[in-house]
Amino acid sequence: MRGMNSFNRTAELPTTASRVEFGAEAIRVILKDERVIEVPLAWYPRLEFATAGERSKVEMFGSGVSLYWPELDEELRVDDLLMGHRSLESPASLARWQDEMNERRASRTSKPWGQEAPLPS
Repeated sequence: MRGMNSFNRTAELPTTASRVEFGAEAIRVILKDERVIEVPLAWYPRLEFATAGERSKVEMFGSGVSLYWPELDEELRVDDLLMGHRSLESPASLARWQDEMNERRASRTSKPWGQEAPLPS
């Protein structure tokens, strides 16, 4: 007589995230089933380069199957995180993206025309 199989693979549901947290050097994804995935930020250079504010603006798609950061144009699938897949972005593509991000950040921090500080007399 065989024992009961606790693993019903025919009824598997997609692995989904409930929230995302960032440490100094890692991204932590808490799954809806309470498991935790933690991987180095260095695996995802756009997230590593991002500010804390930019990282906080994450959207979940497919009820948490996919994580997307619109300001960074970065998307991670939870299943890819589980399988240990790293970013495949080329160094040249990343460099262009970093230049664009630096320009956007500079334009956000510059004051509109006419609101500069007065020149000293």
